[in-house]
Amino acid sequence: MVGPDDVFLVSGGARGITAACVIGMARRFRCGFVLLGRTPLVPPPDWVGPELDDAALKQRIAAAISARGERPLPAVIQRMWRDIRACQEIAATLRAVTEAGGRARYICADVADEAGLRGALGDVGPISGVIHGAGALADRRIEQKTGADFDAVLGPKIGGLRSLLAVAPPSGLRHLVIFSSAAGFYGNLGQSDYAIANEILNKAAYEIQREYPACRVLALNWGPWDGGMVTPALKAMFAQRQIAVIPVEGGVEVLLTALAADCPGVQLVVGSPMRAAPAALDAELRSQRSSRQLRLAANPFLCDHKIGAHAVLPATAAASWMITACQQLHPGYRLRRCDSFQVLKGVVFDEHLAERYQLELKETAKDAPQGIVRLDALISSSTADGRLRYHYRATVELGREVSAPPTLARLDLDEHDASEGATLYANGTLFHGPSLRSIERVIHLDSTGLTLRCTLPRLDAEAQGQFPAGDFNPFVADALFQACLVWVRHSYAAASLPLGWASVEQYLPLAFDTPIYLTLAVHEASAQRLVADIAAHDGAGRVALQLRGGEVAVSRQLNRLFAQK
Repeated sequence: MVGPDDVFLVSGGARGITAACVIGMARRFRCGFVLLGRTPLVPPPDWVGPELDDAALKQRIAAAISARGERPLPAVIQRMWRDIRACQEIAATLRAVTEAGGRARYICADVADEAGLRGALGDVGPISGVIHGAGALADRRIEQKTGADFDAVLGPKIGGLRSLLAVAPPSGLRHLVIFSSAAGFYGNLGQSDYAIANEILNKAAYEIQREYPACRVLALNWGPWDGGMVTPALKAMFAQRQIAVIPVEGGVEVLLTALAADCPGVQLVVGSPMRAAPAALDAELRSQRSSRQLRLAANPFLCDHKIGAHAVLPATAAASWMITACQQLHPGYRLRRCDSFQVLKGVVFDEHLAERYQLELKETAKDAPQGIVRLDALISSSTADGRLRYHYRATVELGREVSAPPTLARLDLDEHDASEGATLYANGTLFHGPSLRSIERVIHLDSTGLTLRCTLPRLDAEAQGQFPAGDFNPFVADALFQACLVWVRHSYAAASLPLGWASVEQYLPLAFDTPIYLTLAVHEASAQRLVADIAAHDGAGRVALQLRGGEVAVSRQLNRLFAQK
């Protein structure tokens, strides 16, 4: 926990987003700061008033240059304007920290210059925390990058962290906060050097935390902020790519909450995924084949999806593999729907597990004006004697945009003979282990359907294995078939297994740690099969995902296997 006695050495902390974070920390923790920047802090000329807007200030700069008998060149005016505004911002940050109850001092130094930094900090007292917020951009496509671009971007990030930890060794720190970027986590067009620099910071954070456990290390992978280096043009571009910008107050609160938490973890990704800008579709229809090994050790979540003695691949995980591969063919395109999904022969992790599984994708239609592409997907394997086995098939539709979420025509969240979800996992109705147990409560259940309230705690990246949640979250979506299991058990005292669905339309991603409701409506039911529609929606009835024609096979013979833990 940060306290009033803490003093933070902060790179890039006197201006922009890092300054907003420093002011927020001063207000919350009443701590001290040594702010580093490359701008010399000098008083503005007498003719600069705080009330001047940019146009008026540039006019006065031009008049002052002319009064010296020099020519007021635009580049000179721009440079003087930038320096004056920088000094005004630094002075405003120092005042704001003091007014918020903290203490602040500004030192002009290049954070990447270790010798110069050490000399500049000669009379600074003990440092208990470091915040590394300095950074620079040189955005352009990788084929246009120069060595100077990489040096300009990696220098403040990597050289800066090295210098900071040389003058304030982590062995003596209580806190180390690194401002990394979601570009390092997701990648981002035109930012190969920036992504490399930030991912190096992420890995350094883990290493420092391991070597110095007494120092709390936090690498915040920020998405784009509403300010700082995000210009109005960039903000508009992010909006076009459905990338939400982080409001300044919200971002500051994320930092303060993480610093106040007992165990915030090392790496925290803040903001929405960094989607690539969708490219225009051409007319050519393409195909692609890929393959992968499927192993239990590579997919820890499978230990919680065992029927009897053997792990079984969830149908939603197979769909996720197909959808993700389609999106890798078309970066920036979003999942609109997944139709005609069939489980032909499920993947069981037993002695018959194939050495490799193949995924074949075939583009079947493109609508360039609408930005929609459809692909057929097929997962298969080969037996020991060379025969093909087909496991799953589906048709996936991607688009530049998705439709607005509809609202359920009839919403009933009143509890009728409600029960706790935990009972279902204990009495053999559901076989799922802890990481896939999302059902919290059965709100009502009758012969026509049911409604469940669900929340699935976040699975870390290692647990998700080869099927990471993206546009389509296979782990949260698995609850839709759990809903079928619950209804079948209640109606026929039997278990069931998924056979497929007619269509899935996705409007909003299904997220971890977020409550959702599942409403199942029965279409056909017998002692052999169930066909139902299932909507995943919020408490207001806004639909995130609509599954139609979901089909499961009903079998009492599976009851014994489901009961095995």
